[in-house]
Amino acid sequence: MELLRISSLPSKRKNCTIQVTDEQFTIQGHFYYLVNKEFRKSKTKSGSCSVKEYLGLATLRKRSPRKTLFFMAFAVILEIVDTIAGKINDIFFFADTSWTDYVVNTVIVLCILLGLRAFFSKKKVIEISFVSKRFCVDEKLFAEDDIDKLDRVLMKLR
Repeated sequence: MELLRISSLPSKRKNCTIQVTDEQFTIQGHFYYLVNKEFRKSKTKSGSCSVKEYLGLATLRKRSPRKTLFFMAFAVILEIVDTIAGKINDIFFFADTSWTDYVVNTVIVLCILLGLRAFFSKKKVIEISFVSKRFCVDEKLFAEDDIDKLDRVLMKLR
C-alpha cells in the first residue's frame, strides 16, 4: 500500500519522484548516490531500498573535488607555460616575443575563471540514508514540507 508519494516542484527542469510503501522506498528520476564522499549519478532512472534500513535525512553542501583538482592541474600548467614563455623571451631576446605575454595572460584569465568555478560550485543536496545505500536529491527539487513529511513517514515505518 502506498503511504506517500512526492514529486519534484513543477517549475524545475530536473524531475524526481519519491514513493514510500509499507515495505519499500523507491526513488525515480534525477538523483545521486553518495559513495566514499563523492556524488555519483545513477546509471538507472530508479532506485529502491527497504524501509526497515532507513537511518535518517541530512542536508549536505559539498564542493566537487573533481573541479578543484582540475583547477589545481590548470594552475600547474599555468606555471609551466609561464616558465616556457620566460625562456622563449631569454632565448629570442632579439626577436619580437610580445605574443608570449598574450598567451600567459590568457592562461592566467582561464585559471582565475576555473578557480572561481571551483570555489562557487557547491552542490546542495538532501541525503536520504539507508544501511545499504545513500540517495541524494537536489535541495531545490522538493519543498521543505514534503521532505519533513517523508522523514516522519520513514521514521514511523522503521
